[in-house]
Amino acid sequence: METDTNIREAVRDTYARASSRTGSECGCSCCSTVESEASNEAESLRAGCGHPVTEARVELGEVVLDLGSGAGADAFQAAKLVGPSGKVIGVDATPEMVWKARDIAAKDRVQNVEFRLGEIEHLPLEPDSIDLAVSNCVLNLLPDKFTGFREIFRVLKPGGRIRISDLVTSNPVPRGQVRAEAWAACVEGAITEAEYLHLLKQAGFQNVQAVDEAACGDSCYSSPKSELRSVAITGIKPTAT
Repeated sequence: METDTNIREAVRDTYARASSRTGSECGCSCCSTVESEASNEAESLRAGCGHPVTEARVELGEVVLDLGSGAGADAFQAAKLVGPSGKVIGVDATPEMVWKARDIAAKDRVQNVEFRLGEIEHLPLEPDSIDLAVSNCVLNLLPDKFTGFREIFRVLKPGGRIRISDLVTSNPVPRGQVRAEAWAACVEGAITEAEYLHLLKQAGFQNVQAVDEAACGDSCYSSPKSELRSVAITGIKPTAT
């Protein structure tokens, strides 16, 4: 049985190698075709399965958290939308990706974005500090999804919201049979949509719903038996009563 440590190491190794790619290539199981105004260099390293920033209705002045920010494609897109009065924080567990994103931000003189090294299960952020948390095909990589969801809930402001693009499956691999490399490819860490929504609700989110979904096509790294599909999920942190 693969341990959480083995899985985390496999994920970091996979995306550390991805940080040195020179061409467009998907690092996750399904490619994202969103047209973005993000830096061309960051966009060339994009890996994802949806369009969380485009569809999240980002507002001027908001503080946005990009979970698993990679080279920063989604973060740079959000930075344009929040404007100079807003801020975007990208968090990624792979040092090479954080360094790459910081280099691109400095090169492009993007001043309202920063990138922090950290795990989603242990976010380097203060409680109640984020208006919107987005993620693009990353949360399925977490060995402990519930702890990650609780951390996201912790850092959101009351009334804060989530917009998640991720992969779910109707045929999850039993934990005792998963392979770390396949987990890192966004294949064997996927859970069912019902379990995903249940864990978010259990973490405290309200109005949790899957708002869009699509089957993964030939761009998936998975086998046909994995039955993966991409899904967009929304939810809010309730305001204090």
